[in-house]
Amino acid sequence: MKIFLQTHGELGGLNKPEHIFRILFMLTAVYAAGVFWLAPRPPMADLPQLAVQAATLKDLMDGHSPWANVYTINLFTPYLTSYLAWLGLSHLFSVTVSAKILLSLGYLFFIYACIRLRKTLDGDERLDWLFIPGFFGICFKWGFFTFMLATPFCLLFIAYAKQFADTPSLRKGVHLLLTGILVFFSHGLAFWFALAVGLGFLLKRFELSKAFLWLCLPYILLAVFFSLYIVSKSLEASESIAQNGLYWGWYRGRLEQFLIYILGKEEDAIFLPITLLLFAFPFLLGSRLKLQWHDRQIPFIVLLLVWAVWPSWGFLSGMDFAFIYQRFALFTLPLYAMLFQPATPAFGQIRTLAALTAAMLACWLFLGVQSVRMYRFADESADFDKLTAVAEPRHSALYLIFDAASPAAGNSVAYRHFPAWYQVQSQGNVEFNFAWYRNQVVIFRDNQNRAIPRYGSQPAAFRWREDAGDSFYYFFIRGELPANFFAAASCPIRKIAESGAWALYRGCGQN
Repeated sequence: MKIFLQTHGELGGLNKPEHIFRILFMLTAVYAAGVFWLAPRPPMADLPQLAVQAATLKDLMDGHSPWANVYTINLFTPYLTSYLAWLGLSHLFSVTVSAKILLSLGYLFFIYACIRLRKTLDGDERLDWLFIPGFFGICFKWGFFTFMLATPFCLLFIAYAKQFADTPSLRKGVHLLLTGILVFFSHGLAFWFALAVGLGFLLKRFELSKAFLWLCLPYILLAVFFSLYIVSKSLEASESIAQNGLYWGWYRGRLEQFLIYILGKEEDAIFLPITLLLFAFPFLLGSRLKLQWHDRQIPFIVLLLVWAVWPSWGFLSGMDFAFIYQRFALFTLPLYAMLFQPATPAFGQIRTLAALTAAMLACWLFLGVQSVRMYRFADESADFDKLTAVAEPRHSALYLIFDAASPAAGNSVAYRHFPAWYQVQSQGNVEFNFAWYRNQVVIFRDNQNRAIPRYGSQPAAFRWREDAGDSFYYFFIRGELPANFFAAASCPIRKIAESGAWALYRGCGQN
């Protein structure tokens, strides 16, 4: 509700046509928050695995888990905020419904945080249309659920950091420190981005003195806090997962990704005209872009540095971080909007209304496509439900996804982890499982005897003996199974259900 109160306070300063556009902006944001409900399960690649985390956490805490000897709870995780909220809601609703509630509320909170930061930086309120579409970009398609929910806290931290840099005080410093800890427990990558922007505000005011060092104290304490976390995870890691590594990928693709990932993935180049229109929107509107050094430029400069120098993937003491710089595409349009100031009063009203109309229609077109995709995905994904209707609960299962693409959702990775819903709905124990990673809230009790989960993304790499194929009761298969794939099995593997691209096989396992 706060988002509407925040926005309503601005309506008095607008003329009647712009007042109408402001109301349409609010209605558009409310509709966008409802898009997640158009399918029983959104086509977000990693969401099933994260739902497994939430469901297993609830079962373990309630003492109802049939796999209590397999999993343990890890509360010292940078995803704690999302999972605690999810845990609370899951006592009132199903885990799936709770996820959609969090996505809707998280989206509205994101819009509010963007408006709050824009006010702090004295931006142009008419550019708020740039806040609408980015939530449905690469983060949505890959299912970076915890990162998406962390972004509002990150933006609020940046707003507080700006206020602290302008008028420092002990109260603001404590507030900044506590908000930083909240951002850390929301997402580690968002945490470092927020710290980098906050330090940027201070460096702009750099003056070597004792007072300046005191201003840096909240950031120093937050960095020490994160260092303690890394040290603790390194000490916990067994030798088999203590490996570390960073991968930057091919730099030549980053510019293309910068434009495409705002509204999707590689298959979403069709949205590039919308992206370019939204980048042109401030200029069409007549918003002012001043080149002199100002705080409003710092968040976007840090974003560009992230895109230029941060790695693409990292593995640290059993903690996996994928799509590191790419996921910050979610911030691109909002922080781009912060660069601009309102137009001069002399700017033509007809041109202003034309620019607002173009931006609004672009957002509506994009949300319309997302709505149709969600609606079609609801029908397409129903094939999987026919398998789970046959599968008995509380069994171990392995999924091998040879075709992860959803034509309905326009997402090449929508089904990458989809069979993990069996664990959510039926208390099964599904492999591959994100519990392998030590930064999750639910982790395996012992990873030493587990193969590196290469078959999560490379199903053809599965080897029956090396990967304990005899231990699985079910196999969920999507796509064409290679010939003689089960030839090394110690028992006959039989197909017990098939629907669309899906097939369910009975394995050798007894649990």
